[in-house]
Amino acid sequence: MTEFTAADDRTVKETVAGNVRAFRQLRSMDQADLARRMYSLSMSWSRVTVSEVERGERNVTVAELLKLALALGTTIEQLLDTRGPERIRGPHLALYDRSEDPTERTPFHIVLPPTAVPSLVCTHPSDPYLVAEWDDHWISHLHIVDKEQH
Repeated sequence: MTEFTAADDRTVKETVAGNVRAFRQLRSMDQADLARRMYSLSMSWSRVTVSEVERGERNVTVAELLKLALALGTTIEQLLDTRGPERIRGPHLALYDRSEDPTERTPFHIVLPPTAVPSLVCTHPSDPYLVAEWDDHWISHLHIVDKEQH
C-alpha cells in the first residue's frame, strides 16, 4: 500500500495540469490538437497555451475547465481528481497554493481526499458531501458526511 504525506498533496493547478496532459495523451492528441479543439470552442488557445497549462504555469478559468472537459472527452470531476485517469489511488487535493519560497509555510493546510472532490462538483443521492464549519471568517473544521449515515 502506498502511503502519502503532506508533501505529496497536489494543488488544484498541479492536478489540472497533470490531468490535462494525461487525458490528452490517452486520446492520442498532441498539444496542437487540443489547442485546435479549444479554439473551436471559442478559446484563443495555442500550442503554447496548452504547454503552459500542462506545466502549471497558467491558471485555468472555470469556462476553460468546462471546455477542456468537452475537448478531452472527460469530466470536470476527472480533471480535478488527484488520482489521475486511473482513479486508483492518489494524494489529497490541496486547497492552497504552494509558495514560491520553499521555506515559507502556508498558514492554512486544507486538503481533501480524492473521494471527497466529486461532492464539490456535483452530488448524487448516495455520495458523501463536504461540510465546512466557520468561526466568523475562519474555517474551523471540514467534515466529510456520508449521506447513508446521516
